[in-house]
Amino acid sequence: MLSLKRWRQEIKTPTRRWSNFILDYVHGSHLRDIVSGKAEPPSSATYLWSTQSQAVTFDFVWNLFYAYHQLTRIGYNEFDVILYCPPDLPSASVQYDHFVPICERQARIQNLIFPIASLFSHVRSVSIISSKPEHDALCSRSSEDFLIYPFGHSKNYDPGGSRYFDIYRALSSYKDQPSQLPFIAPSLPLRDEASPLSKAYSDSIERFPDFFENHSKFITLTLRDYGFSPLRNSSQYDVDQAYAMADSLGIALVIVPDDLSKLSSYSLPKDVFVSTKSRFSLHHRVALYSQSVVNIFTPSGAATLSLFVRGSKTVICNFGAGGSDGDYRYYRREGTKPGHQPFHMLHGHVLWSKEKSSYTVSSLLDAFKELSAL
Repeated sequence: MLSLKRWRQEIKTPTRRWSNFILDYVHGSHLRDIVSGKAEPPSSATYLWSTQSQAVTFDFVWNLFYAYHQLTRIGYNEFDVILYCPPDLPSASVQYDHFVPICERQARIQNLIFPIASLFSHVRSVSIISSKPEHDALCSRSSEDFLIYPFGHSKNYDPGGSRYFDIYRALSSYKDQPSQLPFIAPSLPLRDEASPLSKAYSDSIERFPDFFENHSKFITLTLRDYGFSPLRNSSQYDVDQAYAMADSLGIALVIVPDDLSKLSSYSLPKDVFVSTKSRFSLHHRVALYSQSVVNIFTPSGAATLSLFVRGSKTVICNFGAGGSDGDYRYYRREGTKPGHQPFHMLHGHVLWSKEKSSYTVSSLLDAFKELSAL
């Protein structure tokens, strides 16, 4: 049973399917009028993202995708993004608050959320507001001047936007028209395919000239060392398999670290390059993923970024390894199931696994071969 306090929170910021459906209907009368032709649609649309209902993570990419999916269906091919970030950055998730302190959340707004929005196709502009009066004034103007997404967002109601069970269903609608999918475009120069990495690129990523002069091709492994849902974290096995894959292809391995204090717990071969700058710079990370032959992940938010980066190929290992947000039951509930490949239209392949580390180098190579044939 939900407590009275939790009921109030659920009404204000719904987190469950039933509450989302009910409140979307109650607050969606204006949208229904637009769709039915009873009301004139505003000339523009704005995605109003709020830290009160969303975690400050790579999941923001899914939020943007679903905003695009919903808005294009009613005729808006471009939209503005406004980030509502109150000074204390309240969150709907107590667990998230526990693992990510407020100082880190504040840094992520500038170093993660804002850059992702600025690189996302179909986004016209990005801005940040922090005060409740600004937020309320925006909501008051929305019906007349522009349409706010999530639909029904008002002064006292934040529907939160995408849910994973919506996302998988939405992705499937692009199966026959993948060119219509949005993307994240690298802002750093891309290399010429016929030549080694350009000097401009190597200097902009980090000063490691010997590596970039001698390795025109590489794969990446992005580590996950996160307190929340540890069954989705990386292991030494993942490092070993990625290194063996790189060796089999005759190319280099680049590691994108997560928690630098835990990097020493991994045994890394001497010829592996650790891209610390890509850990802290979203622009460098996007450039690196776009240049890589293939990018390898455990189930993580960073994998979502790679899925949408133009030119990137993505392999996600240990899909279904366990945890409340990563076991087979979870994925069935959210709209996919073991054996399915929900990300092929994004040049992404998942290696389903009931047991941690059950995939092999052959599995990685087969996944890469399949992606290359798409």
